[in-house]
Amino acid sequence: VPFPDAMDATAMIQPTLTAGQASQRPWDAIVIGAGPSGATAAREAALRGATVLLVDRASFPREKVCGCCLNLRAIEVLRQARLGHVLGENGAVTLRDVKIAAGGRSAVVPLPDGAALSRGRFDAALIHAAIDASVAFLPRVTAVIQHVRDGRRTVSLGGGDHRVSATAKMVIAGGGLGSDQA
Repeated sequence: VPFPDAMDATAMIQPTLTAGQASQRPWDAIVIGAGPSGATAAREAALRGATVLLVDRASFPREKVCGCCLNLRAIEVLRQARLGHVLGENGAVTLRDVKIAAGGRSAVVPLPDGAALSRGRFDAALIHAAIDASVAFLPRVTAVIQHVRDGRRTVSLGGGDHRVSATAKMVIAGGGLGSDQA
């Protein structure tokens, strides 16, 4: 999803349903974490016919320092997922190397055919691609995996005293390293 100007790049991605609505239907999959892995996994499941709920505790787009540099393998994964257009449409910059500096020392590391794209734009483009594939999106919600009953997982959604439960055949925790979201 291209961002023609800076205003579009900062527009909050709105939920496609409420937590209450999410609790009223059975899902094939609930994906917790809407970063690159979660949004892509949700989209792929939906493209294969699954009903998918994608949840994250953050608002999007969000800026993060990590994850803005993509190597050739990551770019190839995007191409295989039919998402290669995301980089060019969102202003990615081609990288040939990366300079790492600390404590007065530095090193240049080759990164042939790499790209850099802000995490805000990258995450937002992948979430929009998931929504376009019929994924339901629910930001600003914490998710806690509960019990399994009758072959379905229960996930508690919400915050504070207001929580609801949603069920799915499968739960994917795509919250990233160190996430306490799932």
